[in-house]
Amino acid sequence: MPPPLRALWREVFAKPEHRRIFVFFAVWNLALGVSVPFWNDYMRTVLGMPAWQIGLQNNVGAVLGVALSPVWGRLIDRVGARTVLLFNAAAIAGIPFLWLLCAPDRIWPVWIDTVVTSIFWTGFNLTALNVPLSAAPARGGAVFLGAFAAVTGLGMGLASLAGGAAAKLLGPGPHDVLGLSLAVHQVMFLASGVLRFAAFPLALRLPNATGKRMIFLFQVMGYAVRQRLNLSRQMLTAPWRRR
Repeated sequence: MPPPLRALWREVFAKPEHRRIFVFFAVWNLALGVSVPFWNDYMRTVLGMPAWQIGLQNNVGAVLGVALSPVWGRLIDRVGARTVLLFNAAAIAGIPFLWLLCAPDRIWPVWIDTVVTSIFWTGFNLTALNVPLSAAPARGGAVFLGAFAAVTGLGMGLASLAGGAAAKLLGPGPHDVLGLSLAVHQVMFLASGVLRFAAFPLALRLPNATGKRMIFLFQVMGYAVRQRLNLSRQMLTAPWRRR
């Protein structure tokens, strides 16, 4: 007979390292979610990029991510998941600031974003997957992982709604921020970047994942397969990609 849900819940959150994992990823997803609705819309409506360029930008990033997955997997095995996660999180926090340099007659930062997003998000996703997996208790692991997915997903969704509401209140702009003339999309990118850096100290408190080499092999394979299966759909829909 399975143990009561209440007992499993207490067991999942009994350890401080479990709570630190939940807090970091919930806050991190809040910081990401603020800018989620705006990337592709900014390229289309402000930069005037046609659909094929937006699709190319997304798909080049997907291909680079597939190619880099084994490299990150080997590096994770060598230096540890926590070290790689911290390095990539710090780099990802700076990505939104690159978009402050964009203008309708200056879209080269978009293509730099393609490269840096592919590099750092690939490494981050592999390690972010391993942290909750390695921390999940043998008893109550399903509750732990389910609650983790629910909390982090809810944080992303709420932040996206809040970001959309804030942008509507601000209006299209341009807005004068720190001497820069920014579209409302860029204001939300700036907010996301600041929030990411604010969330970064929480990553320093994460436990070091203790995954085995085989775990990362399967993660690399699964991540690559998902990317390849999505490529044909991405060519048509150019979906939002994490930045």
